[in-house]
Amino acid sequence: MKQSYNSYEEINRHLEILKIEREISFHRLMQSTSSISKSLTAPNLIKMGLGTIGTTISSSLGQSKQLKVFLFTTVLKFLIRKLFKRK
Repeated sequence: MKQSYNSYEEINRHLEILKIEREISFHRLMQSTSSISKSLTAPNLIKMGLGTIGTTISSSLGQSKQLKVFLFTTVLKFLIRKLFKRK
């Protein structure tokens, strides 16, 4: 896309807009990186894994055993949290 300018003011204004757009994109990227790094910590990965395992087991066993699976995953999460607090 070729753009023609009539004055240096138009060029400077367009450059300023591009600079601000670049800064906004950079800040969005940094926020995304920060949120990804927070979600990839060991306790969060374990929580996500246990939740997925619990959901899979509960859906395969049926409604009657869902309470047992829920209690099992809750106890496992509690024990893992205790292990991570000791370090």
